[in-house]
Amino acid sequence: MPDDELIRVVLLGLPVPLHRLSTEHIDDLRREFELIRRTEGEHARSVPQRLEALIETLEPAFAGVTDAPNGQLQEAIARSREAINLVYLVPASAAEAARLLGEMLDEADAYCNAGNHLLTLAAPADALRYRRWFLSEFIAQIAGAAPTSWAEYTAGRSPEPRTAGTGPAKGGRRPT
Repeated sequence: MPDDELIRVVLLGLPVPLHRLSTEHIDDLRREFELIRRTEGEHARSVPQRLEALIETLEPAFAGVTDAPNGQLQEAIARSREAINLVYLVPASAAEAARLLGEMLDEADAYCNAGNHLLTLAAPADALRYRRWFLSEFIAQIAGAAPTSWAEYTAGRSPEPRTAGTGPAKGGRRPT
């Protein structure tokens, strides 16, 4: 696939209140991890340090492709909407980025559960389920699977684990 080809990832029925909760939790975690990073020094390789480094790498790398959907999400939050459909146009590298982010956030949750220096707790169960759906949609759809809505996912009608189909998702790959 050419480097400039973008893949369409569709998030159907994204639960806006859960997105807000998940985002707030990650923001709280990042603030605490920043404080830990400052006390450990720049060369530490702890969970807080590695998660912050990953996020700092991913944010600028995907900023341009997430601007429009993130704007729609902010508007949905401001209007107290319950759900929204979003379309992201992302490079294939977003699948690996989503996988790495998911692994690091799971590791951060384990770090929180261990009670090491933190006030922030591991992600609440509903935020964790949302995060797993959100990230798995990028991984699966980039691999060619059709979208699974939040309602289908929570009703247990999504494939476990998410596997790619034999070809691109409906409307899947779309060049820029």
